[in-house]
Amino acid sequence: MTDEFKLAADELQPLDISALRFEWVDTGAVKPNIDNWRIHPPQQSTALNKLIFSKKGVRWAGAVLINDRRMIDGWDEAEAVWTLIDGHDRHRLASIHGQKVPALIGSWTPEQERIILSTLDPIAALADTDAEAWGNLLQSVQSSDSDIQQLLDTLAQRAGVFGGVDFDDLTGDTESNDDDKKSFAITIIVRDMDEFEIITEKVRALIDENKWDVELKA
Repeated sequence: MTDEFKLAADELQPLDISALRFEWVDTGAVKPNIDNWRIHPPQQSTALNKLIFSKKGVRWAGAVLINDRRMIDGWDEAEAVWTLIDGHDRHRLASIHGQKVPALIGSWTPEQERIILSTLDPIAALADTDAEAWGNLLQSVQSSDSDIQQLLDTLAQRAGVFGGVDFDDLTGDTESNDDDKKSFAITIIVRDMDEFEIITEKVRALIDENKWDVELKA
């Protein structure tokens, strides 16, 4: 174990397990945060809705984050309420379905809350991606729900993976012709013709974008 990140004793925050608690909370008891800067497009909301609330989904696999402003100084009386820090779209969807949300609840000052709002998602986004591992994982997942499958397909496109083929890793002899097209042949093995048609559509879009000549063999 590396000591690279170990803080000195006089810098280390003592562990206080009472500072953060878990509860299932009525959505009406929590207010959205006026400083929330995240925008949730319809595709994301649709995917979250199916993943969490649909019988074909996976149910809750995380919690929203709430600031109990009543328990700490620095807030005006009107502001001293349960306020969301993270999980606004999940909270909204749960409200639509009339269900409670799983919540981690702590108490932070106005300055601390703004720091969390500003850094929570961006710090998570700083993580690097092992594209091969992510691609292998995505290839192993299938959903019978069309919206969830569309999400998986979109993520697979981001990873550069189509039906078991990672085009970023294609190797072999390629040649350019006068039309500035690269020519090579690939074979995609699929489970059924429905899957072949879906993959073919994706590959054709990729062909058009990259000016490739691709021979598909079923």
